[in-house]
Amino acid sequence: MYFLIMDKAEQTDGRHQRAEKNREAIVIAMVDLIRETGNVPTPEVIAERAGVSRRTVFRLFDDLEGLRAAVTNHLRQQVMTRFPAPIPSGQELHVKLADLVDHRAQIYEFVTPFRRLADSLERSQPAVAAGLAEGRKALRMHLEWLLGEHVEAHDQERWHALELLTSWLTWRALREDQNCSVAMAKRILRDLMQRICVQPPPHP
Repeated sequence: MYFLIMDKAEQTDGRHQRAEKNREAIVIAMVDLIRETGNVPTPEVIAERAGVSRRTVFRLFDDLEGLRAAVTNHLRQQVMTRFPAPIPSGQELHVKLADLVDHRAQIYEFVTPFRRLADSLERSQPAVAAGLAEGRKALRMHLEWLLGEHVEAHDQERWHALELLTSWLTWRALREDQNCSVAMAKRILRDLMQRICVQPPPHP
């Protein structure tokens, strides 16, 4: 009886491992296909790239919404692992701004294919809209954490300006609309942010 129980446990564990391996393969396949095409791939194309059947895709993910959520989580983990956020450590303002701009540039260059697609789906997909809103909130919180000693908390106009400058939309405009190189885009952002942070407050 003991060996029968152990055999069943091993079989269950083996099925679980295969399922997790297939889930990961499906998510990575979708990530790669979006990066290559800029579009949401069909379940058939995802299955072919992942080396599984179409049935397996829908067995492991209830629907495409669930698969999109898994892809979003995968990308979030990738960003956190590859691009650790700079921390305030008593550095001078220009050093903090350089670190911040470098960090945002790395993230935005990595996520641009996915972010462009997410923007097109935001109005029709509540989960996508919620994910984008959560991402914007996290970036704003990091901005305030990093530059809090240089900008007054109540100076919302200045914070909004800094948030706009460090957004993906501004990065996309510089890189795509104005054809700036990564180096030029970073120089522009550093210069503008420095001016905003050190300029005297407006008169009432």
